[in-house]
Amino acid sequence: MKNKVFSYLSNGFLIIGTAIGIYVLADIFLLGRNLPAGACPITDNRPWLILAVIFLILSLALSFFEKKSPTGQ
Repeated sequence: MKNKVFSYLSNGFLIIGTAIGIYVLADIFLLGRNLPAGACPITDNRPWLILAVIFLILSLALSFFEKKSPTGQ
């Protein structure tokens, strides 16, 4: 039972972190097209980038606690 909880949490954090990361990268790309030269669109999205990285690191950390089955499935 514990193994499934870690697996679900790890997969959930991975999906959330990836979704936030894709959103932020798209937002940076779209904002960057309209900004003048020398302006940085990343500064406004820094908290979202940090949140995405935190979720992805949590997903990686929780994946170490999952028990792998001996058959590889």
